[in-house]
Amino acid sequence: MILVFDNAISDIDKALELDPTSVSAMIKRASVYIERDEFVKAQEQFEAAEKANPNDADLFYHRGQIRFMSQDNVGAIEDYKKSIAIDPHFIYAHIQLGVALYKVSDMKGAVEILKGAAQTFPNSCEVYNYHGEILLDNSSFPEAEEFFNKAIEIAPASPLPYINKAILYLSWKQDAEKALSLCQKLLVE
Repeated sequence: MILVFDNAISDIDKALELDPTSVSAMIKRASVYIERDEFVKAQEQFEAAEKANPNDADLFYHRGQIRFMSQDNVGAIEDYKKSIAIDPHFIYAHIQLGVALYKVSDMKGAVEILKGAAQTFPNSCEVYNYHGEILLDNSSFPEAEEFFNKAIEIAPASPLPYINKAILYLSWKQDAEKALSLCQKLLVE
């Protein structure tokens, strides 16, 4: 595995030789460093990327993801907000901001962000699915079911809303038969 990472770094270094200001390459390099548990080097890459282009929504989204995965939800929230300020149509920054707000126990803020995202991206299965997950986790079962149903309506081939709806039926109604039928739908369709 180390060889794969070394090869990836080598390829990214070549890309940066061609374009030393490539924020995309710097983000990829930071991601490889994260995989190698080299967090200081990853942070240095994010700082270099921000210096190269402080208006790159993707940069702040990816740094937010790294912060989120390392339990720095407050830092993640800051980065997701920056990403959205730069590119209001970056759907995943909205979703992850909602999830990160929920992780810091700001249910009202999370719901507000996800409701706004549903208005901005009415055809996004992911917005409804993640909103449903937060409601499910908060034991708001009828509302969660509505959101999973909407996600399934939008993207009937997406497995996540079916799985989440199955979990909902197990948690809410202890209905293993209904949960199993939802999972079997995934195998048939």
